[in-house]
Amino acid sequence: MRSSPVTELTLNDIITDVANNFLNRTGARLLATTFQRWQQVLTTHHNASAYAIKYDEAHLQSRMLLAWRLKLHDRLQMAKVARWANRYFVTRNAWRVWIRALEERRRERKLREFEVAKLRKFFGGMSLAPPGFFRDELFFLSLEKSDKPGSIPQAMRNYSTRAYREGSETSKC
Repeated sequence: MRSSPVTELTLNDIITDVANNFLNRTGARLLATTFQRWQQVLTTHHNASAYAIKYDEAHLQSRMLLAWRLKLHDRLQMAKVARWANRYFVTRNAWRVWIRALEERRRERKLREFEVAKLRKFFGGMSLAPPGFFRDELFFLSLEKSDKPGSIPQAMRNYSTRAYREGSETSKC
């Protein structure tokens, strides 16, 4: 525990007074020079301590500022990496959604192609169908170009209604 500067000053004065009193009592020349040397060393130590405290305070500020700047730089770098990682994960997620959508479209297209192939196989060999009813390439092309997976029955209804109308118009003549 360190005492206040006022207490140290009074303590130094007391020690110096005691030394001077002792010096006055003895009168020996050797003892006088020893105490004077001791007093000079003590003063030198006090001056060196005060200089060290001032020097350390000045350099402590610059060292702390440097440490703060280094921490700030590290935090800025971490923020930069976090922004990059966020963009990466958002892009990766969007890419996966897009790939899933493409795969779904491909599956729907293959399903339509399969349904058209089944219809061609099933209705292609029927002799009871009116001539050109299911053999008409426009019918199968309309099935292949349909966008929705459940649009084949609708396409069949549209085609059969059109074929019926065309057939009834030719029978009226």
